[in-house]
Amino acid sequence: MRSAVVAVLTAAAALPGAASCLVGGACAVEAEASVLLQRSSAKPVVATSAMERIKVKGGAFTRGDTEVVMLGGNYVWKAAPYFPPKAIVERNAKQIAEELASSAYIPKHGADGKHRISVPCVRLGAMMEGMMPDEAGKIDGAWVQALDDAISAFAAHGVYVFLDAHGDAWSTTNGGTGFPWWMSAYMQETAGSDGKSFITSPEHPLEIAIPDALADVLRKAGAAIPEISVVESDPDPWRNFSVGSGVGNPRYMNIGNINMRKNNNDKAWAEANLIFTKQVQNAYHRFLKSPGDDEDRKQIFMPYVEFIKELFSMWDRHSNVVAVELLNEPPPTGLPCVKTARKSRTNLWMFYANVLDELDKLGVHPDAPVALQDVSGTLPGANRLYDALFSEPSAASGEFEMKKLKAWASRGKLVLSFHFYPGFATQVGMEEMIELARKEAAKWGQVPLFFSEFWGETAQEMADVMAGAGDDGVDAITYWHYVDREYTGQPGWYIYNAATLAKGDPVSDEGEINWEAWREYIKTVFDGTFIGADITGADNGRTDVLRLLPKQAPETPEKLGSRSLPTVS
Repeated sequence: MRSAVVAVLTAAAALPGAASCLVGGACAVEAEASVLLQRSSAKPVVATSAMERIKVKGGAFTRGDTEVVMLGGNYVWKAAPYFPPKAIVERNAKQIAEELASSAYIPKHGADGKHRISVPCVRLGAMMEGMMPDEAGKIDGAWVQALDDAISAFAAHGVYVFLDAHGDAWSTTNGGTGFPWWMSAYMQETAGSDGKSFITSPEHPLEIAIPDALADVLRKAGAAIPEISVVESDPDPWRNFSVGSGVGNPRYMNIGNINMRKNNNDKAWAEANLIFTKQVQNAYHRFLKSPGDDEDRKQIFMPYVEFIKELFSMWDRHSNVVAVELLNEPPPTGLPCVKTARKSRTNLWMFYANVLDELDKLGVHPDAPVALQDVSGTLPGANRLYDALFSEPSAASGEFEMKKLKAWASRGKLVLSFHFYPGFATQVGMEEMIELARKEAAKWGQVPLFFSEFWGETAQEMADVMAGAGDDGVDAITYWHYVDREYTGQPGWYIYNAATLAKGDPVSDEGEINWEAWREYIKTVFDGTFIGADITGADNGRTDVLRLLPKQAPETPEKLGSRSLPTVS
């Protein structure tokens, strides 16, 4: 392992230009109608929930004077309409609460010897692309109402909510999710003469950003290198749904462009195809640097802050909202320039500090906590190869960043969120990962730990992991991911219409295309009647995990669900 890291560093220093790039079923058909009705209506948001607030105190989550362990699942749609109807959420909330109540699990006492209790929670996806779908500052009232309804529905059954500003590999314009298409379009319009790609189009094809010399070194070290796939018979693979093409709404490129579906299906997502594209590397890097550029601050940073403010307003209105998570799995950025990529962690934590500073200036609610993730949702020390490539020794330790993070921690406003996907950015066991999280959180003060994503082959395996993490002192745990399969008729949050269902699955988990089904499905993308999407890891959802929580946690499984790049044997 050590020799592999040394080889990577040596290769990085020797890469050309390294020194100069330091700059800058029937049930599903019935559900289809109900979601479309929901999407077309909006009403004023009103406060509804009245649960006792969970707060951060002494580095733990507490309700009143009692320390709590929050247990639940991720509840994340990858595409419009972003949330199911309120009645479905209420049904799901009831099930989540009842499953936890029926489990045998009793949390171990806290570090202070005091009794702890378990309470149900969800990590609820809330995407900026949903709130501001068309332009900066123009908020979709229907989306806000749907989010409010979902939070209220969870409150009705005593379920707490972490609001997750979810995103996967930047934006629809490169096959990902999270950030709106117009943000990428602005970046491309103002890209200058250097030819950088921020969107995907015929002029800017989707391409991997890993330079050849580094790729060679990674292969020798045993790492898999992602590749972009296209339909061989397609003469113009990146035109449909691209910005400015006039062929489809660019909001839907991630689901409507068949070549994107070749690269954001389950298999491709596990191989990290999208994360290391030029589009993601360029766009996310510019996003993180946007607070320091006057025009980008106006067009990129402040609209994002407005989005986060709207999520904080949900904390104001609903006492079951625990915290707002600012980013999901922020990727390493800056490739193909290796020296720029080494600043990934530095740039990320400077960005977080700038967001917290702006929220302070705007007077956003003084008691609402934020949850923060490190690069890729992992932690320093979890993968020495990742640390070597994407982190400087001084990352996240600058005076401005540390002062801001410690200030928020001292007011009980900071939560450390982390993911556990062995093989992708993480090459330690779960117990060691928890210790790394505890060590990182201690840099800022007394900060609770939120184990916000992991996946296992079986529901029992996931339940065992949750119990083990809770007994190891983790304060909140949410598995990937909760899906009401009875409602969707699918293993994820997406629903096909009857015409598509009659032909089968349009795109398989391995990226194989069923052209008969695709011809029916694509009609729903063009007319906007599709419901959710099977992209970027949307499958393998479950509803049966919490009831299986054991009274006593068994030994931690040696292997959990993984993602494959980069890994070193």
